[in-house]
Amino acid sequence: QRSSTAMRPAGPIHPEPSAEFMAGVCQTDVRVQRLKIRMRDGSRIAARAYMGERTVCGLIWCHGGVFARNSAATDSELCKALARKGIGVVSSSFRDGPFFSHPQAVRDLEDVARHARSELFAGLPIGVAGGSSGGYHALLLGVRPPDDEPFAFAAGLAPVSDPARRADYLCSCVHGRAAADGYSVHLGRGKAVLMYLLQISYFRSARAMRAASTALATPGKHCGADGPTRTLLQIGTADRNVPAQVTAPVRAWVSQTTVLEGLGHLAAFGPPFEPWLPGFVSFVLEAAAALERGASAAQQAA
Repeated sequence: QRSSTAMRPAGPIHPEPSAEFMAGVCQTDVRVQRLKIRMRDGSRIAARAYMGERTVCGLIWCHGGVFARNSAATDSELCKALARKGIGVVSSSFRDGPFFSHPQAVRDLEDVARHARSELFAGLPIGVAGGSSGGYHALLLGVRPPDDEPFAFAAGLAPVSDPARRADYLCSCVHGRAAADGYSVHLGRGKAVLMYLLQISYFRSARAMRAASTALATPGKHCGADGPTRTLLQIGTADRNVPAQVTAPVRAWVSQTTVLEGLGHLAAFGPPFEPWLPGFVSFVLEAAAALERGASAAQQAA
């Protein structure tokens, strides 16, 4: 069942985190392990695993970067914050633009997920999440999990969930039509040009972007009998990189959408992580707990 919530943070867009939230974030140490994970073609890619003193579920984190930038080291503070909440995280590099094309990044992340299931989080509920362009990869893995083994949850934070729509939006910005085309917030021409070039360097063509969009707009045929994995979308109303219109097709089927009033591009945030991280953590822990409850009930029935 889908739900939609709106959070309206008081004060500035980047408020100081509450004492209660920071007490939870800072209560344990985090171990960071640097890895080289073997891919199906024999290549090895860099990854980092983040573990707190107690881990109740695992998360594959897919970094953003306009489908062409960043690495396993991106979002390290976020990964540590999640680990302190009991969410073990593996964040990896993956092959994307301009030297590799879609769906190479997704294939790499599938192999990371396989490694995480067997070597890092064996026996634990495991999910996938990502921000910005990484949010697209995470959502796609959620509806097309490797080996048809469903994830406990999936989440996209300000995700480029419809690459074709995002490309159209960037073109509107380049030609000065964004406001007339209905975008209340939009990028300047220079940044829009750069972002379009980075995005097309991975997808290579408008046709490939349309196919990538369709894969998420109509996920039903790729899901099990129970439908898509429990999925969260978090978007900000002031996001100029991924306006709300870009996520419209995916909002039609995700389990929960959280709209953060006045918030910009979520994936660009470092500490402090309020107002969006507490809700994300709650979603992840509840999804993992629900899977555990279901498994326990099935064992008792057997």
